[in-house]
Amino acid sequence: MSKTIYHRTVITGGGTALDGIDGATLADGDAAIVILSNQAYFYLLNATSGATESSPGIIAPDTNPGTKRWILQNTPDYEIDSRSYATLELADAAAVAAGKQLVIAKNHTLTANTVLAASILRRPGGSFTKASTYTLTFSGSFQNPDNGVAFIGFAAGDITYAVGSIEHQRLEWYGGAGDNSTDNTTPLAIAMGAQNNPVVKLLAGIYLGIVNTGTKNTTISGVSGNFGWTPLYVGNSTLKNNSTSTPLVTVGSSSGTKITDVYLHNNNKPAHTLQATNATYLQLDKLFVRYHGNETTESKFGIYLDQCTLAKIGTINFADMLDLGTGLQSAYGGHFKILDTNAPNIDFLTAGKAGVSNTSVGFWFSGVTGGRAGILSIDAGGGGGALYVQSTSGFKIESFYTELTTEAICLVESWMRLESNFGFKISSIHMYHHENSGTIKPLIGLRDNRAIEIDTFEFRRTLNDGTVPIMQFFDAANKVIKIKNIYARNHFNDAGSVAVAYTFIDTDNKLSSQVIFENFYEHSAGATHNLVNIDGLITNNVEGVQFFNANSGIIVNNPGTYPLAAGEPMTCEGLNALFQELQQYQVSAALSGATGTIAIQLGSNVQIIGVTLRVNTLITGATSWNAAFSGGASDVIGTGYAVAKNTKAIKMYGTLPVTTTSTDILLTAVGGNFTAGVISAVVRYRAVRTIADAP
Repeated sequence: MSKTIYHRTVITGGGTALDGIDGATLADGDAAIVILSNQAYFYLLNATSGATESSPGIIAPDTNPGTKRWILQNTPDYEIDSRSYATLELADAAAVAAGKQLVIAKNHTLTANTVLAASILRRPGGSFTKASTYTLTFSGSFQNPDNGVAFIGFAAGDITYAVGSIEHQRLEWYGGAGDNSTDNTTPLAIAMGAQNNPVVKLLAGIYLGIVNTGTKNTTISGVSGNFGWTPLYVGNSTLKNNSTSTPLVTVGSSSGTKITDVYLHNNNKPAHTLQATNATYLQLDKLFVRYHGNETTESKFGIYLDQCTLAKIGTINFADMLDLGTGLQSAYGGHFKILDTNAPNIDFLTAGKAGVSNTSVGFWFSGVTGGRAGILSIDAGGGGGALYVQSTSGFKIESFYTELTTEAICLVESWMRLESNFGFKISSIHMYHHENSGTIKPLIGLRDNRAIEIDTFEFRRTLNDGTVPIMQFFDAANKVIKIKNIYARNHFNDAGSVAVAYTFIDTDNKLSSQVIFENFYEHSAGATHNLVNIDGLITNNVEGVQFFNANSGIIVNNPGTYPLAAGEPMTCEGLNALFQELQQYQVSAALSGATGTIAIQLGSNVQIIGVTLRVNTLITGATSWNAAFSGGASDVIGTGYAVAKNTKAIKMYGTLPVTTTSTDILLTAVGGNFTAGVISAVVRYRAVRTIADAP
């Protein structure tokens, strides 16, 4: 077959340049001569090359290139070809002496520890083979345009690149491949072992293997072409675990290690996907973490950070955590855990289900000091809950969203656990559609916290049988707690069809000192609810509890039960402080006979400020009625009140009466005995508690 020889005066630029020749007209073995700046370049056409273009060595046609490439056959005047010298060392010395680039187009086997001082350009066919224990050092630049295999038989630590000598490494240089078949563990080790802060950039593909960055300042980046659900790997750089029990990525005591734009596929292996210990300034961003959590005896997570000071985390998406099954409930795992770390800066974590039938937890923050988490979002927590914040200090979560489903079964105290924290704040919480299957658990549980704030919640469509509160205090060690700006609605039974009565917050006789509840709104048609159940105030010697602006029922045990009916706003400051100003609400029994009683049971040494009365249901039998305090105080409230429903009376005292014993309100019928009717009362009063014992 005849061949065509082309003549050109320009190598690149299209048009009349060498790369301007239409690839459709070219055949294997065609030749070209380019005369440029008094230098002749001789090219042969390789129709099956497919190499990455790198002028002047490899030229791809601009039009219809396919796999056709022009391959340079001679060495221009500014290059020295190592094939022209007896040894690699002689070729390097000649290139340095001439101030020219050294081209490696054949294999060189090391005969000693070798330092190459010239700038190196590897061309197809060029490589270095290790012999004995010899090492290879590049003092000048190293280029490998087509990313072909350049190093054969080397191990971690055998290759040194001078600072600035390369922009990045490719695993393909060391025999790696993103073909979902080749084991890239050794190429990864070589790349991580290269001296002077190695940088590895992955091509699009699936790289099997594991990587340990060691203690160096390392960068691993890839191509995040498509992190959607399907297709899974198209256009992405993927690291896929092929070990039996080793994390896919291990980061040691480094400073400034950075991992970005990579799909981390743990392949259901019994290890963390990414584990970092004692790393400073660790940076993780644009990661998709998947298929983690296969472990029956230990805690395994998608990402596990331990003592990583000043970690910077951008966007991480977790998905498809392996469900261990109900028989493996002793094993904690989850999507993300950060432990004993100072000042992390987290932007956005989003996750799917967290192993719904075992004790896995979605996001776990333990021993964190300072720092922030911006947005946390999880479709469904595991059996260990959606969020666990434990033993933190000065840490804050700015936004948290979760939506549980019928598959979610909580095996711990609550879906969100706040335990032993100091100076912690969480805000902008949205918890929606919590179909608590199995044993129902509170959405939020508090245990042994100090000086924490929970701000701006929305709870919607929470299925509940009415016996479990939305938020529960689990011990009496929570002190200086502020809970505010809460909106709750649409609470149904487990069938999802019948609204049920419930208590939003239950202190479970464990309310502790200095707790503030502020700005609560609750709405659920078809059932009556209590906003907060506060009990044990006197018996537990509780001080400084405050309520502001609530639209639902408050049950206060002081020591009796005095509920504020749903729909009646309440402001109550300083419950059980030494000097208190309180109000109590109570309703009479159905009225019958000459008198009735509203059992408010004010104790002794109480100073009454005022009282308001209301006829809840029509009074019959009597034509009017009178009211007065009785027992420890005998002040008349008023006389001759009407019997119609919603008749109201108000009495404010200038000189405040003081009770001597337990005091109620006596209702007296006028014009006949009571035969029906109910009257309610709200009493505002002051009290002084006995000072505590001296230490």
